[in-house]
Amino acid sequence: MTKMGKLKLLGGIGAGAKIEPMWIKKDARSDTIIFSTQQFESDYKHWIKEQSTQFERHGLWCDDVRTW
Repeated sequence: MTKMGKLKLLGGIGAGAKIEPMWIKKDARSDTIIFSTQQFESDYKHWIKEQSTQFERHGLWCDDVRTW
């Protein structure tokens, strides 16, 4: 498959995910689920808010282990 063909396929998956979650299977088993940003933000808005609050209070969890 050409690079353009792959991009069109990915674009089609993304467009479909805006309507409903897209299940990607590998070796006849569920491997990946792709769904829209809007659905993610709706389903996980409380978790996102908690993570943002924690970051604002404490910074990155790995600040003390980074070498740079």
